[in-house]
Amino acid sequence: MAQLMEVNGADEYEDELDDENSMRLSEEDSDDESIDNQFLGSDEEGLEEILAFARQQKNISELEFPPTQTIKKKGRGKKQKPELQTDLDLEIRESLMEQFQYQKSSRRDKKLRKKEKRQQQALVDNDLSVKYDYSLHIKEIKQEFETFLHDVSRDTMSFPPLDPHGNKTINKLSSCYNMRCTRCGGNGLQMYMKVAKTRKTFHYLPDYNQIAYIMRQRPVFKRSDVKSRTKEEIAETDGKKSRRGPINEAYVKEGDLVGAKAPEIGTNNIGRKLLEKLGWVKGEGLGAHGNKGISEPLMATVKKSKTGLR
Repeated sequence: MAQLMEVNGADEYEDELDDENSMRLSEEDSDDESIDNQFLGSDEEGLEEILAFARQQKNISELEFPPTQTIKKKGRGKKQKPELQTDLDLEIRESLMEQFQYQKSSRRDKKLRKKEKRQQQALVDNDLSVKYDYSLHIKEIKQEFETFLHDVSRDTMSFPPLDPHGNKTINKLSSCYNMRCTRCGGNGLQMYMKVAKTRKTFHYLPDYNQIAYIMRQRPVFKRSDVKSRTKEEIAETDGKKSRRGPINEAYVKEGDLVGAKAPEIGTNNIGRKLLEKLGWVKGEGLGAHGNKGISEPLMATVKKSKTGLR
């Protein structure tokens, strides 16, 4: 009897657990249905927004816009300017000119960066045709021979195409360094000289007396395969140089103003500090009140000849 009561109690407990589980599952199902309804509502709202945006884009695409036209340019090189219409506003003209100058400067900077990159790579690869764009100085040619002589990793060296006298000079220097020089590239403007080491290069010293004699002859050799530059281009890229190198800034000529390029004395200078403590102000003469000197200094000019003197 007691065993039957225990079995009935266990059955009732299991029935209660089943009822609780079924109630919990029904509550979860109702929660899932409410969440699904919320997502469906949000999806419908998003779909309506997408359809409205598509209709708006369709209306915009149906509008007719006037065709655009690239601004024409006139002139060449540095004198190139945009050909703007006369009926444009002043602000629009100024903005277009600024954009044109910016594009022009960016193109120029891009070319310069590419050129510098090629030159740096040429220094690594020992490519003389890229390293020397327009001309070679006799000192540069000698330096290339010296570098090539002491470089164990290289057996040949090619110079860029030069005029006949330049090629002859390279041939003379190669014989002085006990090297073999051959012509390459055929005849004409593309002909260049190729220098190679031989057994004599390692057994004999260079003839520096003959090299010094060649160095005293023609100093500059221009490339024959490159168009020569104007004076403005040379001054812009290389600065003002003479045939034998850069101009000496310490050199003065007849009529030059003495101290014309001298910089202004800085505010940290001790002498200037003492004058300022005594009451001196920039732009005024030296001296007490009522007895001040000249505000503009006397300009002295260089006189090297005796012309006009008595």
